[in-house]
Amino acid sequence: MALSQPKSAIPCAGQGLFQPRLCRERCRTDDAISAVYDRRAESRQVKQLDEERKIAVNQLKRAVYFHRQVAWQQDRFPNAELVAVPGLVKLVDRKEIEAADWSLTPSRYVGVAPAEEDEDFDFE
Repeated sequence: MALSQPKSAIPCAGQGLFQPRLCRERCRTDDAISAVYDRRAESRQVKQLDEERKIAVNQLKRAVYFHRQVAWQQDRFPNAELVAVPGLVKLVDRKEIEAADWSLTPSRYVGVAPAEEDEDFDFE
């Protein structure tokens, strides 16, 4: 048995069948919402907030990068004093620089860091 539709029922904006009175009320409600709710302004605000979020993320990434660099340096120089670290820094005087024909190429002085050996490594 099929349900009968009211004689005054008409389609309303692709939403199905509504009675004309309900359709008019719905359209008035939509107009009232549209008058208060500006979709374009919201879209602009969302875009602006997204740009600001991207800027904040980049600033946080930079802060994390500098924090890691500071932690790395503090691990190698815990007393905040310049000390010789093989493969990184070597303190030299003028006599050593003169002996190297006044060359300031870092590789002449710093050398290569010793390889770290893993005692638990199984070579077989």
